[in-house]
Amino acid sequence: MLAIIDCNNCYASCEEIFEPKLKGKPIIVLTNNDGQAIAKNQLAKSLDIDYAVPFHQLKPTLDKFGVVALSSNYTLYGDISARIMRMLHSFNPDMEVYSIDEAFLNFDSFKHFDLVEYTKEIRRSILQGIGMPVSIGLANTKTLCKVANRYVKKHCRDVGVFAIDTEDKRLELLKLTPIKDIWGIGSKLSARLNKLGVQTAYELSLIKPDWARRNLTIVGERMIRELNGQRCIDLEYLPKRKDIIASQKSFGKYTDNHQYMQQALATYTSRCAEKLRKQNSVCGQVQVIVQTNAWNFKEKQYFNSITCKLDIPTSHTPTLIKFAIKGLKAIYKEGFVYKRVGIMLMDLRDRSDGTQNLFVQEDRPRNDKLMKVIDKLNKLNGTNSLRFGTMGYKSEEWKMKQNHLTRCYTTRLTDLIKIN
Repeated sequence: MLAIIDCNNCYASCEEIFEPKLKGKPIIVLTNNDGQAIAKNQLAKSLDIDYAVPFHQLKPTLDKFGVVALSSNYTLYGDISARIMRMLHSFNPDMEVYSIDEAFLNFDSFKHFDLVEYTKEIRRSILQGIGMPVSIGLANTKTLCKVANRYVKKHCRDVGVFAIDTEDKRLELLKLTPIKDIWGIGSKLSARLNKLGVQTAYELSLIKPDWARRNLTIVGERMIRELNGQRCIDLEYLPKRKDIIASQKSFGKYTDNHQYMQQALATYTSRCAEKLRKQNSVCGQVQVIVQTNAWNFKEKQYFNSITCKLDIPTSHTPTLIKFAIKGLKAIYKEGFVYKRVGIMLMDLRDRSDGTQNLFVQEDRPRNDKLMKVIDKLNKLNGTNSLRFGTMGYKSEEWKMKQNHLTRCYTTRLTDLIKIN
């Protein structure tokens, strides 16, 4: 038996943990630069707030219903997620961290356990120890776990746990699940299946696997087999290495200042390099992009990108910043107001890659030691506590707009809750 543990309204729930006054109020969490709603709690969902509408247009509606709007606090969300995953690991180390708010657990070895009661205890522990409400779906396959988890959130949120442990339950839930709500089915595939008369998960499960392989690829065949209780998708215990690492945030204030853009680009590159080292990779190419605001029809528009090939594949931050800035200088044009600058690390390889250059030498052992020290200090003291000069020390002119940001209660000493 497998289980999926899914945090309920993760971002909004993280905010409620440290702000009791938010309890009982509709909450939305905004995207980067406070652009649009990215997440809502249950009360906000009942108001049918459109995700696509810009925040400034939503404000009259939010004020009318007393909706609390908050900027995305990714530092807080990431730390709460890490705490939850550590707690889950203590209950069952046979797990896959699927996303920031989801994890799969494999209970095949728990032969003599009452898994419903055991997972209820997991749920109680997470709620009591961290404050995060979770929903848990149990089934024999990942796809059925997702079906069970959806049922929990729709019909038995207070109980929080549901197990598809009989054939009758499996058939009943498949009949209740629209095709669009099946894990792995997007809007295009859903529309295509609807045209074929397939409206529910149950009807999809009746399709012959051979037909699915020919018409829906191997992914569709696996999905159908999983819906019928045949496990085809194993747990992934190690996170997949990314083929591309990128950062291209919009500026809080649009700018035409080359120096500010250079500082932003160096900062984004440094963060990407840290992620690169974390997955034990090196980078062979960097791509830099610049873009104006395409929605401002009164201003001149400009979009461009350039790809720079590195002399030697590396994860050395100063080298990556050097090539990124070189690319920015090549495509930057005066007379435009820029919305964003971005960096993309490409041609990623394992750090054991031995590619050399006859004309360029790199002391990789020395650079690796230096980067290891810098990463450790920044982990202990906070992101960018130790930084490179090209990143600058003031980011007010370009940093992401977060006018409704809450404190980093768990990762910053100055933000700890004080009890008087």
